[in-house]
Amino acid sequence: MTWTYGENKFQKFYDAKMDGHELLVYSNYQHPDMWMGAVDGRVVLNKTKNNRIRRRYSLPKDADLQGYGYFLLTGKTPEYMMKKVEYCAKHGQTEISQ
Repeated sequence: MTWTYGENKFQKFYDAKMDGHELLVYSNYQHPDMWMGAVDGRVVLNKTKNNRIRRRYSLPKDADLQGYGYFLLTGKTPEYMMKKVEYCAKHGQTEISQ
């Protein structure tokens, strides 16, 4: 798979296509050392931190955290996030452990 680098007015990013999925890894200029990722337009969430919220409120493991607050998965390098986004696309997930 080939990741393509790009920039726009607000962010720098890498995008790719894999098995019909659109993958994106990006960093906003306000926080250049914080990279995030998305699969088909859905941002990848941090399962490790979000499970702590679920335990705090005694919610089921797969509960939606809308209204409780949630954490996005972030990384310091685009390569780390590329691996995480690829894994999510292969396994049909939008939430993954750190």
